[in-house]
Amino acid sequence: MSSCELQMNLDLFPHFKIQRSFLYLHQHLEYIMQIHAFKYILVNWVFPIFTLLGLVSSCSLTRNFENKVHPTSSYPTDVDCIVCERILLFQKIKELVSQKIWINKNQNPKELPLLYFNHQHTYFAFIKNGQKLPYSFEIIDCGQGIQLLKTKRIDSQPFHMENKMDFNDSSSIFYQSPMMLCSDVETLHKMVTEFKHTEQWLQLVMHEYFHCYQFSHSTYLNFLAGNIKMAADTLDRIYLQTPWFKNDLELENEALLKAISAKKDSIDYFVQDFLRIRKHRRNKFQSLNGTDISPLENFWETTEGTARYVEYYLAGHFNQISIHQKIQCDSLFNQFKDYKGSIHFEDRGEFIQRTKMMQAYYYVTGFNLCRLMDKMNIPYQRELFNQPNKGLYEIFLDFQKQ
Repeated sequence: MSSCELQMNLDLFPHFKIQRSFLYLHQHLEYIMQIHAFKYILVNWVFPIFTLLGLVSSCSLTRNFENKVHPTSSYPTDVDCIVCERILLFQKIKELVSQKIWINKNQNPKELPLLYFNHQHTYFAFIKNGQKLPYSFEIIDCGQGIQLLKTKRIDSQPFHMENKMDFNDSSSIFYQSPMMLCSDVETLHKMVTEFKHTEQWLQLVMHEYFHCYQFSHSTYLNFLAGNIKMAADTLDRIYLQTPWFKNDLELENEALLKAISAKKDSIDYFVQDFLRIRKHRRNKFQSLNGTDISPLENFWETTEGTARYVEYYLAGHFNQISIHQKIQCDSLFNQFKDYKGSIHFEDRGEFIQRTKMMQAYYYVTGFNLCRLMDKMNIPYQRELFNQPNKGLYEIFLDFQKQ
């Protein structure tokens, strides 16, 4: 898919395929791009243009950051060993999320397809028995009940970190079936050099994989297809082009953060401040533009805020993961050393940065709404994606009316 087709799909969303690689880097890693403006231009303009001209190959993106592997491995190749070790780690991450972060009692963690890309091959993980795929495969047995289907790379797109699904083509493997696509750690490092370790990659993959979990709920997927007529970047443009709108969002988020840090007897003051500012902002926007922005905001706030919540609380639980099997091949895995003793991980600069306002503001307000509802013991996780008409904000409002 070319970058032109990518943008077209977003503009006509959701009636065409959803694919968000470059938009993902722009939004999800926005604070890095603000610091490194050159990288932003590289990702959003140079790579898409070069890809259209056939001047950038996926091989060139990984050539200078190859993973050093040990020469002995029980896998067909040392590269297969790296992939298996990362997928096995991700399996542990999925289990951790379902037990500690996004708890679904009476539900087993859903096995949703994940496609892993390096510069030569695509590996399919967590594929259901009987699911037909139009490729010839080599089966890689990773152990611990995990098998990968390995095939020649199925596309030439230079970077993946997104979900993909198709609402129209019933012959597509993505037809009404969200799948998570991710590039390897080496390619991620090429795109954003601050990302050096497998642990950082795991967080990003978990964010996108959680979107797969969201859209595995048929009610949520159908709501997206039938009710959400504009892409999330519509909200980005409003934020950038409307100074009063941006200013009110800063005040909203400030009230949320003060409520999160407040003592029990003063939380309500900041909650009411947040509710008042949000109501005023939305009413003013509707009065000036004739459009109720609430449904669009509520959907994307719920979708991206909860994914960010899972991604960043995951880091606070890395120190609970035990690695029973020695890592033989993945030299970019740092054994969670940077996360040891991370009891106060919410005080880390990276975490704090994610609580502050940015262009894709619905990530931030959704994230902070989750944190505030945790503090106030408001139950919101279990049925959230089964009731798409009720997003995080509606659940919060209902609780205030009790």
